[in-house]
Amino acid sequence: FFPARLSELYEKERYAYWRSINYKLTENEFEDPEVRAAEQQKLKNAEPLTEEENTEKDQLLLEGFVDWNKRDFTSFYKGCERYGRKSYEQIANDIEGKSVEDVKKYSCAFWKNYKQLTGWERYISVIEKGESKLQKREETMSALNSKVLRYRQPFQQLKIAYNANKGKNFNEEEDRFL
Repeated sequence: FFPARLSELYEKERYAYWRSINYKLTENEFEDPEVRAAEQQKLKNAEPLTEEENTEKDQLLLEGFVDWNKRDFTSFYKGCERYGRKSYEQIANDIEGKSVEDVKKYSCAFWKNYKQLTGWERYISVIEKGESKLQKREETMSALNSKVLRYRQPFQQLKIAYNANKGKNFNEEEDRFL
């Protein structure tokens, strides 16, 4: 995730390079002659980046996440699915070479800019499904804990009612043990 200004500077740099090698736009690149003429004019008027723009470009590169690659991103969103979006420490453990601070910064940028990603709906749905599973597991554990805490000796006192239509894979003693 980089600032939009960086794209502008890269475009200016690209046009200046094209001008330096006398590159000509072809009909295949732009079917509309008006658009092609406008792009050709941009190419004709292109100037190299100034020192200030080069410095600005370097600064903007530092603001982005140049040391994050596709594998890190995949580990990040799968970690969000597995542990929840705020579990930075656990997510950082899944991403090789990234600290908790790196993951916090990346997470902040991700949640501000995720709609810029191609296929962002899929990533968000995966994360939300994982978080709903975590929520369901937490609710189940809470209900189980409250049930067990009602008894002084849950191993002996807790009765498990079996439905008549379901198969019984374990006996009562094994269920209590579990």
